[in-house]
Amino acid sequence: MNRVTSGLKLPQALSMYKFIPFFFFLGTTAHIHAMTDDVLIDPSTQVQNTLPTPQNLSINSFGQWIIGWGTGAEGARQRLENIKREDIIIIKQKGTTLEMIQLWQQYFEQQTVANPNNPTARNRAKLLKKIADLW
Repeated sequence: MNRVTSGLKLPQALSMYKFIPFFFFLGTTAHIHAMTDDVLIDPSTQVQNTLPTPQNLSINSFGQWIIGWGTGAEGARQRLENIKREDIIIIKQKGTTLEMIQLWQQYFEQQTVANPNNPTARNRAKLLKKIADLW
């Protein structure tokens, strides 16, 4: 189909392309704006991401699978009451070091100070201290 039979002259046909730079700019600006929002990350999340765990596990995986603290304050309290020296051997075999235990203990102690009404952090700090003592 040629330009004459389509009813559009060349300048009219090209006028629809004038929006391409606008949409390109809009898209890059939106991306930049989205990237700047990532700077506002919760500080406790940043701490959790920098503290070591075996094989760089998430804190949830580390706590559930290696430490065995269960869910919430009650899970940590139950593990605290039942942990034995034999459990420490298994925790070591999974790649955990005493330094990791001590760093996470300090982290949960800080969380307890920052939020005294957080029984989960308090029980996890006590559990990690007991693990360090049994080490």
